[in-house]
Amino acid sequence: MMRALMMGCLTLLSPGVFAQSLPLVPPPTRHRETGEDVLTLHDGTVLRGDVTILKPGDHVEIVLLDGRSQNIPWSDVASSAGPSFPAAATPRYAEHYLHPSAGRVPLVIDSIGRALTVGVLTLHPIIGEDTVSVSDGLTLDQSTTDVQSRSGTVVCTSTPCQIFAPPGRLILQTSGVGVLGSTTELTVPPTGGRVLLRAPMVRDQQIGRSLASASLTVILSGALSAIFGAAYSDPFFGNLGDVFFGVAGALAGVGVGLGIAAIVYLVRSNDGIVSIQPGARF
Repeated sequence: MMRALMMGCLTLLSPGVFAQSLPLVPPPTRHRETGEDVLTLHDGTVLRGDVTILKPGDHVEIVLLDGRSQNIPWSDVASSAGPSFPAAATPRYAEHYLHPSAGRVPLVIDSIGRALTVGVLTLHPIIGEDTVSVSDGLTLDQSTTDVQSRSGTVVCTSTPCQIFAPPGRLILQTSGVGVLGSTTELTVPPTGGRVLLRAPMVRDQQIGRSLASASLTVILSGALSAIFGAAYSDPFFGNLGDVFFGVAGALAGVGVGLGIAAIVYLVRSNDGIVSIQPGARF
């Protein structure tokens, strides 16, 4: 009897019995509270994960769900969705510009220089770049950040491209790699046509401002040399005055040359419309 009781107690105290009597707790699962980004490529590939770098017109970097990172050229992306693409919440708005419909005419958008990413605006820029400039008078440093807004939609990821817009007023926002983001307003001809835009380069603006600053410095130095020339024009100082006047003339010539070069670079960095050809087709 005692032996049977002892064997029963040992059985109850064994780890297996306790393990079977405790409730099973499922392992914690990973939950994505913010959703996932989805990229659909032109070849049909679908990528899901988190977009870490978004450069419209250049590339997208996405960390896939399995932890791998992929760099996708912007031209390979057919469509996008997710928290990194707020504009994708209203795809029907883009469809109005991407396919023919009643009351809309074909408009070809092209650019001089680099290819541009183009968005149609309603109230605020949908896609472009915020550029902050810091200058010390001689050099220009710029930092650029891509921005997006729900007030419009991207209609062209790389010029040249064709959209379908109603005749009349149209506001475009353009951006690109190394390009100054800008807003351009135009009037779409009743028959449609082709609009050629400038792609203002950040580097051209930097060079132009640096040349303008250098031109001003050289011209002021020339003026100072002319003042010294007048002060030392007395025969007592020999030909010292003539030397200063010669230096002043040379500096003035260099300053004017730098100024002309600055104007050329600054004009090249202007945005806007180069030409509009009514009736032209893609």
